[in-house]
Amino acid sequence: MAERHEINQLRIEINDPPDIIAIQNVTDASALPTEEVPQTLFFDESRAVYWKAARESSPADYSISILKIGDPQLAELIDSVGPEKAVCRSFKLLARKLGSDMALLRSQGGSDVTQRQSVDSMFKYYKAMADGCEDDIEADKGGTSDGSGGSVGGLYAMKKPVIAGGLV
Repeated sequence: MAERHEINQLRIEINDPPDIIAIQNVTDASALPTEEVPQTLFFDESRAVYWKAARESSPADYSISILKIGDPQLAELIDSVGPEKAVCRSFKLLARKLGSDMALLRSQGGSDVTQRQSVDSMFKYYKAMADGCEDDIEADKGGTSDGSGGSVGGLYAMKKPVIAGGLV
């Protein structure tokens, strides 16, 4: 089973929720800090929920943060494919979730154009991240994205090669 710090790290890497750069564990809601801790999410171990400070109110005013992917899903991804590939799979899950959110907004119609544009831009962001993620992992390993695991370059048979102007 994936450890809490692995789930927290994955959540930060995939920006779920957005604008969070740190996650701290607290034993319960009474342990939440009274002073402001910007861009930080707090995981309440007693209730298994994430708390976020409200931006416009006092720092002691917290609300439960809405997440796109649950901790059990992230833990399953980490356990099944490892933390490196879990990032890519999470991007795909986020894009899928936002795609379904877009469908709901389209069916509602009306004056929610700003919200629809926001969800659409987030969908495009996560879709682009998912598309580029697999290629980045393979390039870091020195492999190719076609799954062959070979190097990017290669040796090729050539007919009538001319090397160094034919001096070799």
